[in-house]
Amino acid sequence: MPWNNQTAPNFMIEVTNACNLKCRACYKKHGTTFKTLEQVRQDLDVGTNLRPVHTVTISGGEPTLHPELCRIIELVKQCRVHVFLLTNGVLLDRKYLLQLKQSGLDSILFHVDGGQHRPDLPSEPEFVDIEKRLCELAHLAADCGLDVSVSATLYGNKTGSLREMADFVFRTPEITFLFISKGIIPEHHTPVNDDGTTCQQSNLSAGDIQSFFKTDYSIEPFAYIPAQASDRISWLSYFVPIVYHGQQRSVFRIRSNWLDTWQMKIPQLLIGRYIHKTTQNTGLTLLRAGLNAITTLRPIQFLRFVVAALSPGSMVRHKMIAYDTGPIRREDGSVEHCEYCPTAIVRGGVLLPCCVADYGDGGQENTP
Repeated sequence: MPWNNQTAPNFMIEVTNACNLKCRACYKKHGTTFKTLEQVRQDLDVGTNLRPVHTVTISGGEPTLHPELCRIIELVKQCRVHVFLLTNGVLLDRKYLLQLKQSGLDSILFHVDGGQHRPDLPSEPEFVDIEKRLCELAHLAADCGLDVSVSATLYGNKTGSLREMADFVFRTPEITFLFISKGIIPEHHTPVNDDGTTCQQSNLSAGDIQSFFKTDYSIEPFAYIPAQASDRISWLSYFVPIVYHGQQRSVFRIRSNWLDTWQMKIPQLLIGRYIHKTTQNTGLTLLRAGLNAITTLRPIQFLRFVVAALSPGSMVRHKMIAYDTGPIRREDGSVEHCEYCPTAIVRGGVLLPCCVADYGDGGQENTP
């Protein structure tokens, strides 16, 4: 990615540290605090002064617990940014989603997985249960005019659960973005599975994920974010143009090259900021696929994609996928994280990487 800490196009505002769920790999300190509108305004001022942002992400805890969430969204929208909400979706129904949309919300990400104990899932859910609930939430949000994302947390060292989630995302046109995080068990607690065994954190690397998507879906990443002072890849990003025609799908497989960097730089040159959260745009998706086809000498593949796109009843969509490998504790006790965190959190007048904001770097606690 052509960003740095000063030009990354997104930051997060935590509106509460309260939550109505417990997740196995949650690194947050939960409490009962809800920020006032004035505190949110102060966080906005800090973040927008430190970064020329395109997107502001609202998070928690669970932000839908906040009694003034709609007013918070209105406040964020006044900054003329894309407003993105992270939620577990437990409290959401059509009426609430419409209120959020009318307040200025643009995009929403639902976190529903087997590492949660939820009132809307069986006590030991299979993926079919998770998929059903995600379908309900995705369709509701899309019907209310919101761009929809989902997230998945990986546990253990196998990609079976990722395959289920990826298959679901690829066959569901309403979903734009899949965020995948490695389940790292926080040092302050050791969660257990429902059968009493210790929950195994994931040791999957960025290379493992890259190999998985190349082998199973024939797609490759278009960009990455490095880790601090390291050649380790911290984030991987994918862009996948798809044509849906009934139950059939046609995929144009992006092959990353120099043009991808320049495409990301164009908005920064024109309007002074990079683009973070992209929503569906048929023309831009076809343009990006076409330019990639020209620069990688694959005109025939693109023509086939266009023919499929022009078929009656077809729908052109794009999928974004991001994988976050998470932090690593170094031998000296410090934490190695992203070189420039795209989801940094406003804390105490500065932006901190989300993975160390609560528990610090090198064991030193950062307090809100």
